[in-house]
Amino acid sequence: EEKETSEKAIIEKATNKGGTRNCKYAGFRAHFFEMISEEEANGQKNVFKGVVERVIEDTFSITICFRQQDNKVDSADSLLTWIVSKEEYSKIKDKLKNGFCLKLNPAKLILLDK
Repeated sequence: EEKETSEKAIIEKATNKGGTRNCKYAGFRAHFFEMISEEEANGQKNVFKGVVERVIEDTFSITICFRQQDNKVDSADSLLTWIVSKEEYSKIKDKLKNGFCLKLNPAKLILLDK
C-alpha cells in the first residue's frame, strides 16, 4: 500500500492530475534541466548534483554528458545528458568544473508504463 501511495504521489506531482496509472519509469527531455546553486538545492525535491563526463558541441547547442555525483556505476545507463544553448553554456561552463546542481520540474516528467 505504501508503494501504491508513493506512485500516486509521483503521478500527481508530475501531471498535476492524480490518477491510478501504474507508472514504472519516468523520462525527461534533456533541455528541461535547470541549473541552480547549491544553496537553492538544499531541501528541494527533484534536485541532484552532477559531474561532467564530457561536453559535445553541436551546430546550435552544447550537450553535457554527466553522471550523478557519487554514482559509481560504470554503465551507459548511468550517463545522463543535458542540452543547453551555446550562449547559456558560455555563462555556466566555469561553474561545471567542480560539480553542479540540476533541478527538474516534476510537471515535465514523461511517465512511462512500460
